[in-house]
Amino acid sequence: MQPPFAADSYRGVLVKWDPIAEEVIFYRSTWQERSPAVRGYNVARGFGPSLSPLGDVPGVTEISIWDVASTPDGGKAIAVVLSYAPQKADQAILLYGPTGVLRNVWVTYPYHHHRLAVDRLGYIYAFGHRVDSQAPAQYPLLIKYSPRGEVIGEFLSSDSFPSGSDVVETNASTGEHSFFAADSSLVLFIAPTKDFLRFDLEGRLLGRVELNSVLKRIGSSVGSSDGAEVLSLGLGGDGSLLAQLRVWRDNPAGNLVFVVAQLSPEGSSWKPLKPAGAEAFTGRFLGTAQKGKLVFLDRNVAGQPLLRRHDVAPAP
Repeated sequence: MQPPFAADSYRGVLVKWDPIAEEVIFYRSTWQERSPAVRGYNVARGFGPSLSPLGDVPGVTEISIWDVASTPDGGKAIAVVLSYAPQKADQAILLYGPTGVLRNVWVTYPYHHHRLAVDRLGYIYAFGHRVDSQAPAQYPLLIKYSPRGEVIGEFLSSDSFPSGSDVVETNASTGEHSFFAADSSLVLFIAPTKDFLRFDLEGRLLGRVELNSVLKRIGSSVGSSDGAEVLSLGLGGDGSLLAQLRVWRDNPAGNLVFVVAQLSPEGSSWKPLKPAGAEAFTGRFLGTAQKGKLVFLDRNVAGQPLLRRHDVAPAP
């Protein structure tokens, strides 16, 4: 795989796996140039068109890209904040077609969406918070949009969390949320609280599991009193949670270790995973593909992106 953008501008690119489209999405978080900022790599078709949102929306001087998801026709839905001069901004979702043409700009104010997911029928689900001064004490954090941009569902009330809508905000100490559609369900990991939630596509809560306890046990197993940090997640065929975790050991060197683990659906137990036919997983775990393969983004000897798909070794 070639770099998604020019080699001299590859730094600072974020990566997301879309399990329904089986596509790696590369995007830049903040961009002030009219050059490519979003591009997908499909496992079967290779790279799609490079998207340059800053050049496609008139009058915008800076764009903050919060998340990207693939649409069923091969296009992209992009959650953004569009900045205009002077001191004006719009929260929006940009809709691109499969050839890279901007089709629609949905202004989503008062909602600022942090994460997006798209199901097989093209319905768009957005996780975020309100930024207006008239926001009530409790309001929905998840919004469902039709493919035409109509709001057709609102769920996950902010009062589901002790901190209310502040749970949407993340930083370096909390890690990042994970949100994706998986066939007939939505998967949401809330980074600050370590809650793992599953919904059906109508917004009904199917399960909620708090993972702090099992993450503590995983950290302890490799010599850390601080627990394990979730870097990325995928869903196993049996409803289990697959995760790549980062752990800082307590020894004087404070060396860093990475663990790929399978967590039971109720979050009570876990086991480490190893790849079939290899010593260890390498690269960043992105998620799962068809037939249960684990997808990792690595680099080859020349430093170029390399996509690896692994079967899991049988339990000893």
